Order: sequence, then C-alpha cells, then structure tokens
Amino acid sequence: MALLLRTEQIEDGYWIAECTDTPGCWGEGDTEQEAMDCYCDVLLGWVELKQRDGDDDIPPMDLTWTGRA
Repeated sequence: MALLLRTEQIEDGYWIAECTDTPGCWGEGDTEQEAMDCYCDVLLGWVELKQRDGDDDIPPMDLTWTGRA
C-alpha cells in the first residue's frame, strides 16, 4: 500500500507535508522539499515508537508524493 503524501503551502509561507494514514505525523519547512524531508524523518521516528511500544497498527508503506493540495 502506498502512503499518499500531501503537501500544502500555508498562509505564512511555510510548507506542510502530511498523510492521513499516519495520524499525528507531519513535516514543515521553508520549501516543499524541506517539508517532505521533515515528514520522512518524523515518519521514521513514528514507526520506531510504534515498534518499541508493540503497536501492530503500522500500515505497509511505499511512500508516494501526490502533489500539492
């Protein structure tokens, strides 16, 4: 299953990257690429915490960027 990553530039100029399949995970940055890179870093930490805590609700992942909102 592909995770669909959505990016959006918000009114203060920052970019946000998020995915509905990973609640609580998002990245932000001055550029769209920075937001996507930040999201990937956050996602890795999210998966590590889920594994450490024994959570079994980690979706199969194939990260795909779907473009701007």
